[in-house]
Amino acid sequence: MLPGQDGKLGTADDVTVTGDQPLSPGSDGSVTLPSDGGKVDRPDGSYNVPGGTVVDPDGTIHLPGGTVINPGGSVTVPGPDGKTGTDDDTTLNPNSPVVPGDNGSVTLPGGGTASTPNGNITLPGGTVVDPDGTIHLPGGDIVNPDGTITLPGQDGKTGTGDDGKIKPNGPIIPGDNGSVTLPGGGTVTTPGGTINVPGGSVVDPDGTVHLPGGDIVNPDGTITLPGQDGKTGTGDDGKVKPNGPSISNPDGSITLPGGGTVTTPGGTINVPGGSVVDPDGTVHLPGGGVVNPDGTITLPGQDGKTGTGDDVNIKPNGPSVSNPDGSITLPGGGTVTNPGGTYNVPGGTVVDPDGTIHLPNGEVINPDGTVSGKNSNTPTPNNSGSTSGSTAKTLSSNSGFSTLNSNNTTLPKTGDDSMNSAEAIALGISALLGVMTLTEVKRRKEN
Repeated sequence: MLPGQDGKLGTADDVTVTGDQPLSPGSDGSVTLPSDGGKVDRPDGSYNVPGGTVVDPDGTIHLPGGTVINPGGSVTVPGPDGKTGTDDDTTLNPNSPVVPGDNGSVTLPGGGTASTPNGNITLPGGTVVDPDGTIHLPGGDIVNPDGTITLPGQDGKTGTGDDGKIKPNGPIIPGDNGSVTLPGGGTVTTPGGTINVPGGSVVDPDGTVHLPGGDIVNPDGTITLPGQDGKTGTGDDGKVKPNGPSISNPDGSITLPGGGTVTTPGGTINVPGGSVVDPDGTVHLPGGGVVNPDGTITLPGQDGKTGTGDDVNIKPNGPSVSNPDGSITLPGGGTVTNPGGTYNVPGGTVVDPDGTIHLPNGEVINPDGTVSGKNSNTPTPNNSGSTSGSTAKTLSSNSGFSTLNSNNTTLPKTGDDSMNSAEAIALGISALLGVMTLTEVKRRKEN
């Protein structure tokens, strides 16, 4: 029997220590439990303690690993230096008596709080704290003494190749299912890559990250977008495959510093570094273009702004490629509408942000609908909206011009009165045939 905190036996705070073998009294009034441990009964509860535990006269319990269970039930963990009373101590305030382990660790059956050098953590039931301050959460996550968190990954075991790591910005909130909430955000690294996440992100033990906007960063580094209905697991989900680390923004969008591939129900596009992807699948390209969830692409036109009268609209035939300069390459061709008209364009066409269309054969359709380039003819009026033999078929033209044949047929340039001999002969024969035809028609009418 020990006197407890008041120093007197026979009062309410007396401490009882029992063991299967004789106890070893100390000169300071403490007792050491034998190798097979024993039991300590105090006013705050009962503790089964391992061999080598030392109990002070006031009821303080010194576990073999250096952890101290104070008379009021709080626990002082010595931290990496192995000594209590220094700057790296961790203090536990359990919701019920802790359960000491053979290695000096303590289990919190009812959970509690931990005050660590890196901030305060609310711990769920079943958490285990080692003497060096390492915290083992029920789902397998490990909160290291430096404040970083090791995730067990998809195999459920730490120390293997699929482990993840979290570097939080401030305190964390562990969940009952082993997940970790990051109120201040932080950085999450998995075998699939690294992502900076905003406050409110939740990380599962397998490395899955649930972002505030509804996006899900999968352990393989790909990102699932909820789409226009705001829910993942439905038909309009999108998917992002980043080239390197990505950044999750507070509004739920994803920035791709190294670019990547974005797939939505509307199609797939390779996007350059600096692209931003919204949760609904909208992609904002560095040059000002916008890839809509339905796969169509809006370019800003000559004023550099989308949502104005000179916007350029593209409907690709299959995947498209967004280039670093803001232009769009259409490997499978598609339909392009600019202020000059609407055009069906072939595979390999490139469309600039201002609406200029570069055709594979060298023709260039300008935003006003005029055509230039090494293979083009001088634009000529065309009221029918059709072209013969051109690589681009004009569906409609606001300029009254159409793209011309790409066969390098030479026409006299505007203001050029010169003709070669073949052209002169052809023109003379045409005129003669016309006169003969008119003369025959007139003769028949007179008869």
